[in-house]
Amino acid sequence: MSCTSCGATLRSTMSDLPFKVREHTLVILKNLPVLECVHCTQYLIADRE
Repeated sequence: MSCTSCGATLRSTMSDLPFKVREHTLVILKNLPVLECVHCTQYLIADRE
């Protein structure tokens, strides 16, 4: 799969992703499977296969 921003290859990895849910509340999802671009900061949350 290719990155939608730069066209580089996405690699499968595990990552911790923070999400802001309220003004002063953050939720961090740990060990989330993502597809991460090897050149820029773009990522996609991986689907179950």
